[in-house]
Amino acid sequence: MSLNRRNSTPTSVFAPNRCPRIQGGVTRRQMFGAGLALLAGNPAQAETAQRAWSEFRTRFLTADGRVVDTGNQGVSHSEGQGYGLLLAAAYDIESTFLTILDWTERNLGRSEDRLLSWRWRPGAPGQDHGDLNNASDGDLLVSWSLCRAAARWRNRDYLRLSKAMAADFLRCNTFEANGQLLMRPGTTGFDHGEHLVVNPSYAIFPAMRELDAMQPDPRWRRLEAGMLDVLQHARFGQRQLTADWVEVPRSGGRYRIATEWPPRFSWDAVRIPLYMTWAGMANHPALG
Repeated sequence: MSLNRRNSTPTSVFAPNRCPRIQGGVTRRQMFGAGLALLAGNPAQAETAQRAWSEFRTRFLTADGRVVDTGNQGVSHSEGQGYGLLLAAAYDIESTFLTILDWTERNLGRSEDRLLSWRWRPGAPGQDHGDLNNASDGDLLVSWSLCRAAARWRNRDYLRLSKAMAADFLRCNTFEANGQLLMRPGTTGFDHGEHLVVNPSYAIFPAMRELDAMQPDPRWRRLEAGMLDVLQHARFGQRQLTADWVEVPRSGGRYRIATEWPPRFSWDAVRIPLYMTWAGMANHPALG
């Protein structure tokens, strides 16, 4: 990935964001509770959100733009970098946005496409991230952040990079199954002969809608419909919860809990109601 942005300077927004403005800092495990509070948008919550953003930068963001997963041996993820970029754009701090983007490009960029390696490990030799596979939720977050940054700061370089990432996302991270378009969690490692595996919480619905508005493509609508079908019908156990990882049979039939991962509903799946509420789908049957 490359972006000529050294002469970029902050400017006013030339078009409003189509999705609700983010008003606070989140981490992977804080996102659900904090996110719903921020969506309410009253002044008291805005003040709390400002404090949360300040704490996020202090605790998790390094001076060179790396968002650190302090609960996981100090690694960094494309998902975390995406959250950092999204928040920097929301708080109108382009210098922070540029610093995070620069670290992300230098350390997670892949040569074969515009997508990102999903993990960076501190202390690993050279560019050995440990796993060069991408993560589709991280790709979505970064592309979406660039789209919002382009609008906020009138920066066409951000827009070009967002479009390129979105195009590679649709090309590499989606697949057809039983007449539906669904999302791969990454480009490799999730096709298993008779079935494919999806992670329903990777479907960031507000991001998909805004990227579709930026560069219309009918696959975005089909992808939303397909992932909503997974959410509505892949429910398990007494409480009918959506598992973190779900098997999609190639030849049709019921969704199943993926056997390659622990059979659980955890902090992965808890993101689902946040993303759906954020996209205006709080009353969708998939949340019933």
